Amino acid sequence: MNLSRKLSKDADQVKKHAEKLTTMFKEQRIFIQQTLILQKSRMEEFKSLCEQYLEKFQILRDSRGDSVAEELRHLIATLEIKLLMVNHQQESAAAQQSLLDLLFS
Repeated sequence: MNLSRKLSKDADQVKKHAEKLTTMFKEQRIFIQQTLILQKSRMEEFKSLCEQYLEKFQILRDSRGDSVAEELRHLIATLEIKLLMVNHQQESAAAQQSLLDLLFS
């Protein structure tokens, strides 16, 4: 009888641990999916910024007006600011992921 109770108790503990691990893995999968969706969105935004930059650069190159250099400086400054913001967001996401990796390792 005593052995039977111990085996039943051990089986219950294993089941609870397996359920806990299953829940953790589901949460990690959801987090990874959300991170990938966010990363894809940021990459699309970056691609769009690059395309806008190239289009405006071509317009400036073709116009050859007096204010070309000034407009180009303004466009480059705007692009740099946007790229720094995207980079900062990616670094923040990477730091959060590192913390989660440490937590679940």
